[in-house]
Amino acid sequence: MARREVQHLVEDGTLVPALRGVYLPKQLAGDIEARAAAVALTLPSGAAICRRTAAWLHGVDARLPGEHTQPPPLECLVPRGATPPRRPGVAAYSSALGPDDISMISGVPATTPSRTALDIARWSPRFIGLSTLDAYAHAGLVSVPEIAAAAERLPGERFVAKARNLIELCEPKTESAGESWLRLRLIDCGLPRPTVQVSLRREDGVEQFRLDSGYEEYFVAAEYDGLEFHGMTQAQQAADVRRRDEVLRSFGWTVLGFTAENVLAARPAAEVVVAELIGWSQPLRRRTW
Repeated sequence: MARREVQHLVEDGTLVPALRGVYLPKQLAGDIEARAAAVALTLPSGAAICRRTAAWLHGVDARLPGEHTQPPPLECLVPRGATPPRRPGVAAYSSALGPDDISMISGVPATTPSRTALDIARWSPRFIGLSTLDAYAHAGLVSVPEIAAAAERLPGERFVAKARNLIELCEPKTESAGESWLRLRLIDCGLPRPTVQVSLRREDGVEQFRLDSGYEEYFVAAEYDGLEFHGMTQAQQAADVRRRDEVLRSFGWTVLGFTAENVLAARPAAEVVVAELIGWSQPLRRRTW
């Protein structure tokens, strides 16, 4: 199309600029797959969409709390030695990148699930890194051994040791990011690693309750109360109270519910109350994320 014709379509709102020299139909302006395809048009040979953008294309949300009303940033990775694209709105990184690290999603080159999960574990805050690893494993997109193998292919790269530590903590049974954050908070303060998805069964073997995480030796559970399912209405809150009262009466478990405000707060209130209930007498470490 002639430059003048493109400019006319931009002026009347039919097209919107996605990147410098790249345009999208207005109705696709917020579509992350379309935006990723736009970035792919500018990528040098061998480059790929990566990190949070690749995770979004895989169906995994690796955004920070508070970012959920905005699409993830557009991030791409080029092999070391190649020139990263320099365009407004695109974050480009350089790293070791082999053919086995790249897969195609709707014609867009993106880092594979194992490489994407590994890179997010390396470069994101610890709680986002763990929740991303858990989400990838829970969705069956990649196994924990596969992510560990991907880390072994990057010897000497920055923050690989941090990622290896998080890979060891990965729990595929985890069902939400908040559960990952809460579990990491307990572990990082020095408390024992809790069991995830504790199944409480009746005498006939039928499961009656399932708890997010817990210390089976002490009959103490810690659960994450996300706003969507637990805190939006008084009825939801009342249902949580009835359920936890029944767990205590029927099985003797004390179940503690924590919100995002508790889990992400600077004050160590969550770990202190758990430590008290399990009789933990050792000093608690200060959280670093």
